[in-house]
Amino acid sequence: MRTIHTHTLGLALAATLLGAFSLHAAPAQVPGDMALTPGRLIVKLVPGANLTRIAERHHVQLTEERATLLGWDIVQVARLDGTPLTARETQDVAVELAHDADIIDLTVDRIYQPLAIPNDPGYDQMWHLNAIGAATTWDTTTGVATQRIGVVDTGTLRNHEDLLDKAVAGWDFISDANRAGDGNGRDADYNDEGDGANCGFGFQDDSWHGSHVAGTILATTNNNQGIAGLNWEAKLVTARALGQCGGNLVDIMEGAAWLVGASIDGVDPLAVEDRVSVMNLSLGGAGGCSGFEQNVVDFILDQGVIMVAAAGNDGGPVGSPANCGGVITVAASGPTGGLANYSSFGSQVEIVAPGGQMFNQQSQGVLSASGPGNSDYAWQQGTSMASPHVTGAVSLLQAIDPTLTTFEIVDLFTASGDSCAGCSGKPALRLDLAMALLVDGALPPPPEDDEFAGNNSPADAAALACDTSYDLFMIAGGEDWFTIEAEDGDIVTVDVAAQGAFDLDLYVTTGQGSNEVGRSTSPTGTESVQVAAPGAGTLEVSVLSYDGAQGAYTLGLACENLDDEFEPNDSPDAATPLMCNTSHALFMAPSDRDWFSLQVDPGEPFEVNIEAQGAFDLDLYVTTGPTTDDVVAESTTPEGVEVVTFTRDQQELWAAVVPWQDATGPYTISLDCPNREVIEPEPEPEVIVEPEAEPEQEPETDITEPEPEVGIVRTPPDPTDTGWGCAQSGGSSSVLFGLLALGGLARRRRRD
Repeated sequence: MRTIHTHTLGLALAATLLGAFSLHAAPAQVPGDMALTPGRLIVKLVPGANLTRIAERHHVQLTEERATLLGWDIVQVARLDGTPLTARETQDVAVELAHDADIIDLTVDRIYQPLAIPNDPGYDQMWHLNAIGAATTWDTTTGVATQRIGVVDTGTLRNHEDLLDKAVAGWDFISDANRAGDGNGRDADYNDEGDGANCGFGFQDDSWHGSHVAGTILATTNNNQGIAGLNWEAKLVTARALGQCGGNLVDIMEGAAWLVGASIDGVDPLAVEDRVSVMNLSLGGAGGCSGFEQNVVDFILDQGVIMVAAAGNDGGPVGSPANCGGVITVAASGPTGGLANYSSFGSQVEIVAPGGQMFNQQSQGVLSASGPGNSDYAWQQGTSMASPHVTGAVSLLQAIDPTLTTFEIVDLFTASGDSCAGCSGKPALRLDLAMALLVDGALPPPPEDDEFAGNNSPADAAALACDTSYDLFMIAGGEDWFTIEAEDGDIVTVDVAAQGAFDLDLYVTTGQGSNEVGRSTSPTGTESVQVAAPGAGTLEVSVLSYDGAQGAYTLGLACENLDDEFEPNDSPDAATPLMCNTSHALFMAPSDRDWFSLQVDPGEPFEVNIEAQGAFDLDLYVTTGPTTDDVVAESTTPEGVEVVTFTRDQQELWAAVVPWQDATGPYTISLDCPNREVIEPEPEPEVIVEPEAEPEQEPETDITEPEPEVGIVRTPPDPTDTGWGCAQSGGSSSVLFGLLALGGLARRRRRD
């Protein structure tokens, strides 16, 4: 662990202007105050980035706690004197740090909570298993003993009579000993110690939530006691991540990644034979899927593991991690089959499953294992109870075909599901019918791909021509890759439009997909990117299916030569002189920045204006030098229309135009000097042309009078004359505002 303190700001900060001054764009993923963990951030740094420099730029104290998954670090943040921040102050600091060029992404650690309301006794009372056709499914399979199912939750009552023979491995990931309830932090004891506490709403009883979830999935069945689980044979692997009042995001995601074989510092590795094929997360919080969560989810999906998550219980939008791309998201229904009134819902929901609706009696909830006794059972309701029905269903389908992908499973559920009142067309789980389709091979084959079938990687990209349009088809979960051979200096516009209500994402890259230069990831499936063609190399376009999207779409390409007269002016040393009372039409390339030396006299007031010609954001800075400490005026609105009014002293001044988040496109810049006389070009004299005289008619020869002489036209003054300009630019420091580092192609995006 190292602690970083800030002292005096150095003069040679190699930082972008964007890092310290542009505070207007979307903040890091942070929900309300109640869910934030004060002073704790999860950060992914640009390779080689210096944490000391970041701390200095933002006048905070940063402490690197430890590294976590996939290049992310846990960082403590405090005031310069070491005093802690409140939750709201942590959020404010996160908003500022999110703009730093040395930070790829960050999120505030936050608390997730079980999504269930506990209540309190076998099989003939489990209406929810009958609702999905479990008994008929068991005629085909009751599971396979080598299967492993993961549960990230409050832990497992390891001595419970219906779980005793099922729990084979686990780990306690709760890092906060006060929250864990067992007197210590992380260790190998994943037993559920109870989570009862006063969490701000009065004392809440122990929920035994993890055991209830696990019981629905795989409680020991046919043992003459307790309840029945969906999968009779599979074994349970537990990641205990929720304690009193919930659990930290880092603990949850590290536990989930450990279930598929990730190496976590201080945690014993999970044996290969105990790595899971499907996992359940009956937990969540408000807000969008953070970059950290999506990165971990992508890692888990890349291992071929299915993730199932509860949508939430507040009747509003789907929470995270259920709203992360690639997760099977589950809403809840009651005993009558309609959407439960508490269930969160949205377009991310794939399937609705029994979660209970205890209006009149407890037996309208979901019955499963509970505590504190080893033979206790209880009724509970919530999407936390719906999600394990789907997890158990997935495991039984995997028992027949372990190669099934997330998208194939969702297709099975969709093709076999019941109608659901109030569910906006989303299917209700019918495991028996899904199993019949799988066994009979009756599921309709996937639709055929388009003429470029097979272009699902950078190496197999199809070559497309400029100024063309294509009718294409996206298969579920697919990626379509293309290359464009544009001319150096061309501005390439790529437009994608889904032909239906599904979502596609658009990325433009170079270097076989390793270097992202543009992206468009709206939730509509209508995307557009405008980028400059590289001087060398190939421009690549990739269209990605978001969350299993499938259908026809169009792809249009346009290439236009919009040469920027001032390029290359991407440093103070290469700054272009900007003359008073002039305006220029220019182009901002991705990750570029444009520098101008302001040709104004000492003591002279002036105004610099920039305006983006499109829906992208540029920021404007006036500075006496190349570092963030040299900035003397700025304009950083989110519209890309910026104005700075200033009066020069004796120092030379530069203007820097900086793109926000790799913004790209045409823009205008002007320098207005109100005290300076503007020399207007003299108007051209009116040219008077005498009408031709009627020729006299001669008997033998036609004679035409010559045309009168045209007036003289005066040439306007040369704008480079000294009457228009000022002194030329002087020298500058070689230390520049740095360029943003470009990361690899993000396969799935986060939703804000």
